[in-house]
Amino acid sequence: MRNMKNKTKTYLLLSLFILLLLIGSGEKKYLKVHSAPAVEFIVENTFWGNPPNNVIVVNPGDTNVPLTIVIRNNSSETLRGVIGELSLPYPFKDYITESNVSKASGQPVESGDVLNQTGDILPSGSFTLTFQLNIDDDAKKGVYYANLTIYYNIEENGVFIPGEPQTVGIAIRLPNRSPVIYSVNPTAATLTVPVGQFVNFSCFANDPDGDNVTYEWTLDGDTVGYGQNYTYYATKDDVGSHTLIVEASDGNLSVTNSWTIIVVINPTTILQISTNYLYGGSANLITINITNNVWIGRVQVSLTVQQYLVIIGNSSWTINNVKPNDTISITAEIFAPEALIGQTMQVGLAVGYSDNYGNSYTENYAIGFVIRGKIVLRVYDIIVSPSVPKAGEKFSISGTILNVGNVKAMFTNVSLIPNPILKLDYESSSYVGDVDPNSPVPFTITAYIKPNTANDTYTINLLIKFTDDLYNEHNITLNISIQVVNYQSNQGGGNQSSGTSTFFTEGEIALIGIVIAVVAVGSIMYFRRRS
Repeated sequence: MRNMKNKTKTYLLLSLFILLLLIGSGEKKYLKVHSAPAVEFIVENTFWGNPPNNVIVVNPGDTNVPLTIVIRNNSSETLRGVIGELSLPYPFKDYITESNVSKASGQPVESGDVLNQTGDILPSGSFTLTFQLNIDDDAKKGVYYANLTIYYNIEENGVFIPGEPQTVGIAIRLPNRSPVIYSVNPTAATLTVPVGQFVNFSCFANDPDGDNVTYEWTLDGDTVGYGQNYTYYATKDDVGSHTLIVEASDGNLSVTNSWTIIVVINPTTILQISTNYLYGGSANLITINITNNVWIGRVQVSLTVQQYLVIIGNSSWTINNVKPNDTISITAEIFAPEALIGQTMQVGLAVGYSDNYGNSYTENYAIGFVIRGKIVLRVYDIIVSPSVPKAGEKFSISGTILNVGNVKAMFTNVSLIPNPILKLDYESSSYVGDVDPNSPVPFTITAYIKPNTANDTYTINLLIKFTDDLYNEHNITLNISIQVVNYQSNQGGGNQSSGTSTFFTEGEIALIGIVIAVVAVGSIMYFRRRS
């Protein structure tokens, strides 16, 4: 303790001695006090990113993003050891310390003498300060002001001494951000819309900076609507491809979403099938007429059949030079085995075509056919008895029905069709019943020739009615020629048109003969008695 006091006294006495020497000299001397030198700094640029010009876009919530400040040494001095201390306002913090103060070292823009890479800041040269910052999640767009204090050393007579720290104002900008589209409807980017139909479009966007969002809809470059919703209606004039764009804007920046709309005429195909059944055990010709409202050029048609059915001949066709609404016709021959009778089988029809806009279509149809039995009735051995019936006489027609098909004809009935020369009764119709295949069935029916029928040859009609395996009723008409004789007409010398003929049956004639004979015998006996 005593030694420290002695040293302090020694320093004070030495200082006092030096001061006295200065005062006691012949000339007046003044003690000079040197202040720290200072230079001027000019802020040239501030941007988000790394030097020299790697600019980036930042957003609220970003972390460890670089903020670069470019500063000019506006003096004739060389600087070394430049440090920048940035006092940060909300919403910024230093990435490392998470405080409101961030530090960075100055990096020269100009390197000076290639052989003297000291990192000094040359006179009138520029340097950069890059700070690594975090941005708060709730930050809003705008300009934020901060103070930057620059610490440096200045060269003086070959020695670098601390310079006077300088504080400059810094403007930190958080840029405006474009709106963000959160949902669109429809979600598909490409839509096919038939003529006559409509599609509702919608878009919902939000601006991260809280700005008001407006919407504009353009179709093929023309503005067609505003607001969040737009309805597109497809007309015949719209057939083809179109681009619909919605733009959501905050007044400065915008974001878009687009759709491709393909308008088509909805194809309509009409089929006309010549029959809905196939005969089992037979080859069947079917005709299919096809009409379409949009096809043009080449049309390809093909048929496929289920197992056991057989296509005889062509199963595919190519038709050229087809125009919209043309009807094309194909004829196919299909064999159905007899074993399939009673079943329903399908024939597949494929139609391929293109429209006038390059759209291709392939359509497939399943055509159902009932496989049914075939009924073919033949009537033979027709006999008219008597062969030449007389007017007023009863006659009969007999014959045999043969079914040469493969299923029975049900509820078969044979009858005469009413005719002006015929008098029909209950025997003029005969119920035959079921006619099985290859089983002959005889029939006989009768009728009267009307008495006033003239001598001539007449055609009468025989009707055969039956029901098939689908309970559909069928009719067969046979024409039969008969020759009628009228004896009364012969006795009249052919003058039957001058009066009405009197007609007697055989029994009546016999009775008249007996009466005449009795009268004759009685007359003879009467005259003999008188003589």
